[in-house]
Amino acid sequence: MRIVLDANLVVALFLPLPYSSQLEAHLAAWRRDQAELLAPTLLQYEDKAALYRSWTAGLAHEHEARTALEEMQTLSILYLSPNSELHDRAWYWSERLHVSKTYDAQYIALAELERADFWTADRRLANGARQTGIEWVHWIGESESGSR
Repeated sequence: MRIVLDANLVVALFLPLPYSSQLEAHLAAWRRDQAELLAPTLLQYEDKAALYRSWTAGLAHEHEARTALEEMQTLSILYLSPNSELHDRAWYWSERLHVSKTYDAQYIALAELERADFWTADRRLANGARQTGIEWVHWIGESESGSR
């Protein structure tokens, strides 16, 4: 099993977010199933920005944000670099799902190309994908089980 994670889910491993406990349950199931975790390299930039914002907004202490950033580097996530095929598919998914931020579509495109499930904290994105018939896009709050 292969899983593409969105940036918000990785942040939820280190900062208390409304879906942190759900993610932990899924992560335990994925580890039990020996799932391979994947993400575009974009995730690293998004997560650094999110941690910095959490500190500057007073949602986390600077030490917590910096520690989380260091711990993120130790996660067993395979980061895949973009290429023209990924960018082309992300453009396609941006149009199909009517999303204005093509970086959201990078995750979906990666999951498609790698034949992986995509898990996100973005309910609207997941619902939009499901409405187009995509069954391999999942919202973190949809179930208690991490496997299909």
